[in-house]
Amino acid sequence: VVDDDSFVFMGNLVRLLASLDSRKAVYFGDFHPGREVVCGGSGSVFSVTALQQMDIGRCISAMHHMCMQSDWMFGECARRGGVGLLKQYTCGTCAGGNRKWPDRIAKNLGHCHFMQVVEPFLDRVPLEHSHTPSIIHGIPPDKLYDTFYRLMATAAANVSAVGLPGRRHG
Repeated sequence: VVDDDSFVFMGNLVRLLASLDSRKAVYFGDFHPGREVVCGGSGSVFSVTALQQMDIGRCISAMHHMCMQSDWMFGECARRGGVGLLKQYTCGTCAGGNRKWPDRIAKNLGHCHFMQVVEPFLDRVPLEHSHTPSIIHGIPPDKLYDTFYRLMATAAANVSAVGLPGRRHG
């Protein structure tokens, strides 16, 4: 589950998902510090087994009267369903009110997969094929065009470097 204003780097996400066992009930993304809730903009990922174990339809129906935000509702359904949390893929940008968080998070760039708040790191997010987070969120509207251009230019350079099928180089 991902917000419509997020960038998804499909190759990185597919590689991450392929490395996991879908038979294990797991939930992951960019976790809110100190809570068992993923910030939705950066994506909430559930294994098939997790969704079955959560009985998501029944859980949402049971909690609908609470008017919870979807992120919080998913987290509560995962908790009620006994779903395991994989926190090693978080970038740690969810709820970044702490003034020291950019320095701590900057050290993790290139190793994390889910980034809720990308703005402070926009110029530092690695765009190399395998080091970009799988999902980034929180690009300010006035920086969307430049960011999109930078992402597409990098993607084009990566395609040129590896070549296109059926084309000759040289």
